[in-house]
Parts: sequence; structure tokens; C-alpha cells
Amino acid sequence: MKYFTAVIAILLFSFTVVKAENQKILVKIKSCDNIKVKVINGSECSEEDYISGPCKNQDECFCISPDKKTKWRIVSKVDNKIKLKFKDENGNKIKAPFLNKCLNDYSEDKVVCKIKPKSKLSREIYDFDVKVKGCPNAHDPRIVIKKTR
Repeated sequence: MKYFTAVIAILLFSFTVVKAENQKILVKIKSCDNIKVKVINGSECSEEDYISGPCKNQDECFCISPDKKTKWRIVSKVDNKIKLKFKDENGNKIKAPFLNKCLNDYSEDKVVCKIKPKSKLSREIYDFDVKVKGCPNAHDPRIVIKKTR
């Protein structure tokens, strides 16, 4: 019985660890005018978020809970060096929802970022610009932090 209990405990722990890093985000840059940010799996947006909530009228919007991890991957035909600039509704710079300044200056193929704990987040909606080295304009998707979950 002890063996069975230990196996169940390990399986539950493993499931929790896997679940904590389940959101994968792809930034695909075909040209300076063709940048797409897409959640491959793990978005926590509901249908209502897209119909009447914070993702309404947003082509590229994804939702995540505090303390979760996101795995970002860049596929670019222009340059892999990007910066994410977070802004408020007036375009003023705000702090990112990630711990440790993740994705402030990004030039790797893949990176894992963790969302700050609920107590450290100042807002629910984070609009940001994806700035690609060598491109004059920025691209502006949205992250929604589901603080109520």
C-alpha cells in the first residue's frame, strides 16, 4: 500500500509540474509588416473573453493565470532579436507581467518566462509591442492575466 501511495504522489506531482509550463507562444516574423503572435496551446481565454471581454476586437490575445510559465519561440525571416515593450491604454511604458525582466531583450530561439504572482501584478490587461531589430514599426498583441482564477 505504501508503494501505491508513493506512485500516486509522484504522478500527481509530475502532473502539477507539467501543467505549470503548458502555454506555448509562437512569434512568427515573415517580414516587418507580417508579424504574428499565436498561442500554440494552453490559452486560458474563454469564449466570453473574445465576445465581450478583454479580448474583444483583438486579433492576437491570449490569457494566462499568475505564476504560470509561458514558453516563447521566435521564427523569423528578418531578425531573431526582438524586444517586448509593455504599455498602458495611453501608450505609456509599464512593467511587464514576467519575473526577472524576461523577454526585455530577446535573441534566442526559445525562452521560458514565468508570470508574476497575483500580488505583484498591477493590472489584468497587458498590451505590448513586439519590436524587431531592423523593422521601423511594432506589432501589438495582448496578454490577459486571469487574476480571478
